[in-house]
Amino acid sequence: MEKFRLQWEESNGKTDITRYYTSQWPSDRANALLDISPEAFFNGLPAFAQDYLAQSLTTKMESGGDMAPAYLQLLTSPSFAAKYGARGQQTGTGR
Repeated sequence: MEKFRLQWEESNGKTDITRYYTSQWPSDRANALLDISPEAFFNGLPAFAQDYLAQSLTTKMESGGDMAPAYLQLLTSPSFAAKYGARGQQTGTGR
């Protein structure tokens, strides 16, 4: 993921390290949010992590792989669809 972040930052700018992202929360709290509201968890990730997760989920979906219900819910959420479209391809700037 670090390699992805570095490449992402080359074209999208540095990640704002002053924010407290959901990926920095204690794992039990982050996992609880993911279960309750996958969209809120996703929206709380840094932009590069959102893009990385979107690519991973899209690849898994296209290959027919199984995924957790929370990720299926995320794939169909309004904010995910607005940013990545129906097939998980980025439609905005990534920020």
